[in-house]
Amino acid sequence: MALKTWRCRGRCFECFYVFLVCFVSLEAAQEDKNKVVRLSSSHESLEERNKLLPFNIKITHFSQYCTTNCNVSLIYNCKKTHQISVRVNVSENYHEQNIFAIAWPCENQHAYSIQKKLKISLPPDALYMPYSRNSRIIDSSRVAISAKVLDGRTKQLLSIHTVWTKLLEPYSRPKRPCLSWAAGLLQLGMSRWLCTAEKDVYNFVNYPISLSGSYYGVYKALPSYSNWQIEDQRKNSFNDPRLTLVMSLYIMNYCIPAGQLCSIAHRLSTETSYLTPLIFMNNQGQLHVQVNLANSETSAQLTHFSIPKFQWLRMSFTLTSSNWTLTFDYGKDFKSRLYTEYRYVAGDMKDSKHFYNDVEGIFAFGGSELAASFQGYLGSVVLYRNQTISANDSWLSPKPAHSVSLLDLEVNRLQTSCLHYKEKMLKLLHICQIIKQRIIDKVTCPSFAREVYHLKQMRRHKPLCWASDQSNQSLDFYIKKKTCEVVIQSGHVTHLKHIGDMLYEKAMSKLEESFEETSRVIYLLHVSSCVDNHDAAFVSSVILNNGVGTRQNEVAAVAYQMRSAMNDNRLSLLALAHKHRYGLDSVTHDGEQAYGYFKKVADQTQQDKNTHDPQGIYTEHIRLTDENSVNQQTDESGDLFLWLKHQAKQGVISAQISLGRLLFWGSQGVRRNLQEAVQLYRMGAEQNDPIAMFDYGIATFMGQGTEKNTTEGLSYMRKSAEMGNQYALNSMGWYAMNYERNYTRAAEYYEKAYQLGTPDAGYNLGIMHQNGWYPNKTKDLKKAYDYFAWAAAKNQMEAGISLALYNMRGLAYPRNPDFAVEWARFIAEKNPHVGMLLNKALKTYRNAEPRVSALYYLMAAECGVEVASFNFAYLCETSSEDITKYIAKDCMLRHYNLSTLREPQFVDSYALVKMGDLFWYGTSQMQPNLTKSAQYYADAAQQNDPQALFNLAILLEQNVLFPKALLAQVLPQSSHQNTYQMLVELYTRCQELSEYDSFGPCGLALYKVQVLHFWKEYNMHLVLSGVLGVVLTVLISVYLVRRSIHPRDIESSSTTHSETSQEQTLSTDNCDITIVTSQEQTTDNCENDSVQTDAATPKKETERMGTTTILPVEPNLLEKEGKESKTSGDELSKKSPGHTNGTNP
Repeated sequence: MALKTWRCRGRCFECFYVFLVCFVSLEAAQEDKNKVVRLSSSHESLEERNKLLPFNIKITHFSQYCTTNCNVSLIYNCKKTHQISVRVNVSENYHEQNIFAIAWPCENQHAYSIQKKLKISLPPDALYMPYSRNSRIIDSSRVAISAKVLDGRTKQLLSIHTVWTKLLEPYSRPKRPCLSWAAGLLQLGMSRWLCTAEKDVYNFVNYPISLSGSYYGVYKALPSYSNWQIEDQRKNSFNDPRLTLVMSLYIMNYCIPAGQLCSIAHRLSTETSYLTPLIFMNNQGQLHVQVNLANSETSAQLTHFSIPKFQWLRMSFTLTSSNWTLTFDYGKDFKSRLYTEYRYVAGDMKDSKHFYNDVEGIFAFGGSELAASFQGYLGSVVLYRNQTISANDSWLSPKPAHSVSLLDLEVNRLQTSCLHYKEKMLKLLHICQIIKQRIIDKVTCPSFAREVYHLKQMRRHKPLCWASDQSNQSLDFYIKKKTCEVVIQSGHVTHLKHIGDMLYEKAMSKLEESFEETSRVIYLLHVSSCVDNHDAAFVSSVILNNGVGTRQNEVAAVAYQMRSAMNDNRLSLLALAHKHRYGLDSVTHDGEQAYGYFKKVADQTQQDKNTHDPQGIYTEHIRLTDENSVNQQTDESGDLFLWLKHQAKQGVISAQISLGRLLFWGSQGVRRNLQEAVQLYRMGAEQNDPIAMFDYGIATFMGQGTEKNTTEGLSYMRKSAEMGNQYALNSMGWYAMNYERNYTRAAEYYEKAYQLGTPDAGYNLGIMHQNGWYPNKTKDLKKAYDYFAWAAAKNQMEAGISLALYNMRGLAYPRNPDFAVEWARFIAEKNPHVGMLLNKALKTYRNAEPRVSALYYLMAAECGVEVASFNFAYLCETSSEDITKYIAKDCMLRHYNLSTLREPQFVDSYALVKMGDLFWYGTSQMQPNLTKSAQYYADAAQQNDPQALFNLAILLEQNVLFPKALLAQVLPQSSHQNTYQMLVELYTRCQELSEYDSFGPCGLALYKVQVLHFWKEYNMHLVLSGVLGVVLTVLISVYLVRRSIHPRDIESSSTTHSETSQEQTLSTDNCDITIVTSQEQTTDNCENDSVQTDAATPKKETERMGTTTILPVEPNLLEKEGKESKTSGDELSKKSPGHTNGTNP
């Protein structure tokens, strides 16, 4: 709640002037008000937008340009329970902005339609030209006016009609009218007395946070006042503070570390010292309250009462200049109360006023890096600034929307249920121990199923060897039977944790087999989580949150995660942090609350890796679309592993080092084996390889995989450092700093390693500058920050954690919580527990088990791992029938979207393209939105994805309007002149990046665009050319047909003459024709024959002794003649009876 604070001290006329100025400028201030709301946009056609449902609405008239007079006429039909809404939106910089909205209840009492005229009042940014008093303008050419009919209760859309209009160009608009000279003078002269609204109430925690008793919590900071008068007053009241802090708590354990104080709330300075106030708790539940005094001394008191556990408490702490009060309300309806107060009496202490500067330092609710928290839940935190409020005020109660409803569910259902099951399981263990002893004493048979139920009725003198039908056993009976089996078969004392592990393994095996019996699996997981298997609680939350084979329940899922996170389960901590980071699944968006969870897991990540758990796996982010990386994964029976093992036995140093590191860190799917890894390091060290000497030396020095021997390990590290190994140089500096306390020598080693690019050396130099250990230099946090940033950029985990802390607390540089969250998450996601999930998912995928792989990828995706969300969505896409029918949520849309929300360097273009496709076509939960689709394609195009370029070009061909900034993001400025140039640029880039040749989709699309553009530009010329070409083709065809018909007539005449001749002689050698009967007939036949042979060849004739001689035709000329000529000549030769082998008769 924001309280508007007015500071009008002095004479009365000054307050009167303030009132006058406010009154005169009220109209102008109201005109300037412009509320901008981000909405989802869609540029589908008007026919798609104008849905005509049973209750219709239509915009019958609207202005072509929206100016100061923008009117709209409506006609609609509705019921009395309906609501009519009219909104005006403009598209600017990828987002739609609402610039006008109005709604009214339906006044229809009859069945006929209603007509209504409406005047739309747009803000000054959309009406007037830009100038000094109107510097920000709305520059958008398209304006959407939407009229809707809504259900008055559910707000369900019943009908919608949308029309498009325009705004005037910015410099075509009129100037904004000015205030009167009197109002302007008063506003100028009295502006210093006008105060803006200042925030006095801060809801620091709106959603419950789970605290495990570790060194993490929620960091919050107060800003300075924006009004200079109130800020001056705050600075002058450091010794006269006013503060009220209200918190709701649920305490499971006071302090886990015995003999220490744990934190409820405190403040830290940049010098890591405590500030006012500090509220701690001891192991007995007594409160330790500490404040700083004006004389720089510290005062601390311990309450005489202990606060209760296992119920909700409401704590109220007030602070004034000379006293503080602490109140706890608990019990039913918070009617029971614990109260204490401390007041400084004059003379008790010199200058005993409290000192409190609320802007200095930072608040820590729960724990911090200096103090551990209690174990339990922190429901809500509200701080009243400059106010002291009584604990009796009603608004101090926790908000029922989150704190009471969710945590009451967790406490009443989970806590009560788990206490009940723990009690039952302890009794069951006792019974099973009795049965085990009876078996040892040979009093009864090993079959004990009936004795579990009827221990009190069994007769000790008669053995019971009866077993019931396994198929009809209830889950409770199965749990009891398996519990007794574990107790009897084990040779040591059985604890509840062993029973929980057994039930968890059974539940997971059932879940991997099928999703059909998820409800039974949930029961086994619930019992397992109650007996200290916290992985079971996390799996239960994943199933309930996503509705895997059962009914979806987001609230219960969060409750399971909070219970598991309270016991330091890494996966549940990551899941809660992920939800707070993005505000998912009814969890509030709070980056600082997400940081607390991320920071906890990040701190544990380095410890988990150094613990060298045999089950630990190096976290590798591999996408299923990357076939090369998938195929590089191996195991102990894989070809790569066996080949490296063979090469290592042959003495190849590189193979020994590579295989040793695979085994040491458990990477590429290989299980960790420290002993074998150290042996491989030793083999390489014996060959004086500097890398192997360092690896073997550090393992021996730390006692990892071998017996600890600091002398031998230090010797090998020193030898490696002398040979110039950069990591050995850093290790020698680390030894000098931490063991010898020789900071000069340490700095020398670190500087040498730093020059060689060693990330660990950069981090260690940052530590030296942070603590003031660097020789001849004072403490320098800025220089330490720079070293941390350099090392973190090279994936140095501890440097990344320090960088996150510096940004969250504002050390060295201004506070940047968002940057801190991203670095803490980056380190936390490298935790080996995440690596085990990803490794199981990848192995089952390679074994052709997509459903099981999807289960483990879903578990990792619940933790916010980007590659897991991507792979799970990919499996939903490629194996939809086996997966999506069991998942209640839209897995493709949800997880591809979550994959694209990460930093651009982590987002794969495939996910961006898929999101663009989903927005293009729409889903059952989402309407098509081509503008958002184009934005996703543009982001993918920046990664040179050819499919994204192709899709952008298709949208451009469909006349989808792109914002200018989107075009600038994808295309060079020179190609923005027209659509054709943009299409050519997109298709050309697509063709260059595509794996296909010119005949691929991009090449064919480019050819189509060029052809259509050529037709559009030269269509008249092409039409005329086509007509002319058709005419010429017809004429030439007619001519050729007529010419081919004429020689045939001549051929038929020649045939007639040859039949009437009595004797002919044809010579093929000299083409002489001799006629016996008549010389004239001979001449005519020769001429006809020559025409038939070659009609186009000129003939030369000479008269010789009554014969006609025709000169022979050249051979090359005969080859050029048509087919008809050759055919005719052959026919003539066959018809000449006197022609015999080229000789004359």
